[in-house]
Amino acid sequence: MDAYTLTDLDKYRDVRLAKNRPVTFNIEQRQIKSVFAKAHRWGLVKENVFARVPQLKVPRNLPLYMSKEEFTLLQEHVQNQTMKDIFLWSVMTGCRISETLQIKWSDIDLASSSTRIRNSETFATKTGLERIIPINSTLLTMLIRRRKDNAGRYELVFHRRG
Repeated sequence: MDAYTLTDLDKYRDVRLAKNRPVTFNIEQRQIKSVFAKAHRWGLVKENVFARVPQLKVPRNLPLYMSKEEFTLLQEHVQNQTMKDIFLWSVMTGCRISETLQIKWSDIDLASSSTRIRNSETFATKTGLERIIPINSTLLTMLIRRRKDNAGRYELVFHRRG
């Protein structure tokens, strides 16, 4: 392991960047640095030559947003009512699609116009944190309609059959 140099890392970087994005290389570089750090702690190498190598600078992408006009156009062209409702819920709550598809009727509190995004045995939020999200009047109307159409048949708000 002592034979590896910064030149080797540079060569590896050039090969990887020819096929992958800089973010991928940064992940791999962190792993390499970690292996050499552990080898240094164990006394297998005299020095971790990769310890001070900086990550590649990766420009931050601006988040993508849908304009009100684009959303209206989407809603006009989607025929399936459940899909329309999923889009509406996602846009108005900011929930990820995985969170949206896990919402249960027991998570909805129509009286206080809020919903709870929670972890369960089969689902965990990306951050692992639970949160409460307010429901506006547009969503409230949609939920009342879906609850009436559901008539207690499904536990999930956005069930594929209802």
